[in-house]
Amino acid sequence: MKKMIAVLFLICLALPAFSLDKIRDDYQETNVSALHSSGLFTYGLHSNTFHLRYFFLRYNFTPELALLNHDLQFFVTLNGYKDTHIPETNYYYMINNINLYDYGIYYKFFNHFFLSLRGAGNYQPNYDTFLLLPSFFSFDNAGEFDSPPQYLQRFLTPAGIRVGFVSDNLEIGYSQGDFRHAIPMAARVRYTGEGYTFQALLMRVNSDPLTYDLKNFYLTFQPSAKGELRFGEWSLLGFAELNWVEGWKISVRLEEAVSFNEFTFALRQIIPNDLPALFEFSLTKSFYSLCSLGVFASTDGRVYIGTKIDF
Repeated sequence: MKKMIAVLFLICLALPAFSLDKIRDDYQETNVSALHSSGLFTYGLHSNTFHLRYFFLRYNFTPELALLNHDLQFFVTLNGYKDTHIPETNYYYMINNINLYDYGIYYKFFNHFFLSLRGAGNYQPNYDTFLLLPSFFSFDNAGEFDSPPQYLQRFLTPAGIRVGFVSDNLEIGYSQGDFRHAIPMAARVRYTGEGYTFQALLMRVNSDPLTYDLKNFYLTFQPSAKGELRFGEWSLLGFAELNWVEGWKISVRLEEAVSFNEFTFALRQIIPNDLPALFEFSLTKSFYSLCSLGVFASTDGRVYIGTKIDF
């Protein structure tokens, strides 16, 4: 495992370029109004079920004077899923599935410092992927009931703050949320050099938000990197990530992809220390940089046809 971690860090130092997460990241628009969305609809051949696994819809508003000064932006984000059926399960009612995910302002001052007061305050792990399906899931989302145990659960996103420093190539931020006794805290560093980007996230969370006990608090650490090499119309893509959970879990996620003429063939390996390794692949076709249609298969028997929206 130590050799694997060493290789991961070498890959991280060699790969370039994170893509902006238009739903969760802090950023400034160039227009007064902007709408962004991320969502995934699939049909599972292995379970014969349709899933709207998740959706996010974010609206950004920047007053014209703030647009000139690059200092203030308002945003609101909805999220949810469409309830599906789990085979051999009895149901009595439709589960509520549309929520207010985020709401707040992003304020930048002295050119390089920022303050963000928001409904989804704490930083989240890196959800980037080249495949049709992400490798994270929410335990309370019925649309993701067939997620394998090798996938990692998404962390809570309670109301809170983000504050930090940002420049052309460096972002250093601290976040803190407040949900009962969870009180998640996180620090994130993202550095972009010529030809590479590296991100590291350190979080402190509570495994039992209903109980206050110092024994329930633990640390999780995630360094990750993503890059692309272009050869004419061809692109070679790579991703490397380490997930460390204090006391019990280490997991490595690697992704490789080839892209040509809006088609992307991608492979993913998830290698945890406490479960069998999981291997997955997908083939997708992108349309107008708004959505993609594709197929996905995994060594655990899951097979999907689906479409992903991301703009």
